[in-house]
Amino acid sequence: MMALVQERDRDRRLLGLRAMAMIPGGESAKLAYKFLHHDDAALREAAVAALSGNPKALEPLMRSILNEREAVRAEIAAGVLTGHAERITGRHY
Repeated sequence: MMALVQERDRDRRLLGLRAMAMIPGGESAKLAYKFLHHDDAALREAAVAALSGNPKALEPLMRSILNEREAVRAEIAAGVLTGHAERITGRHY
């Protein structure tokens, strides 16, 4: 599935990103993160879904918020982190 994300074809990329939501891990987090600010809204949404359920995405997302110079990009990363709130705090929000 990760190979699909690197394809040129948009639909294959989308399929790969959606599949990544079911394959958490460091490599899938890195690939999905690259699409977090993509011009294509469907690819962005699929990246958000893939990152929201991936515990390995926590560190890169937090780093992104701290280092991002554009407020909109930091806000997107922060939004993804809300999907991890229960994992971080142990509380359900």
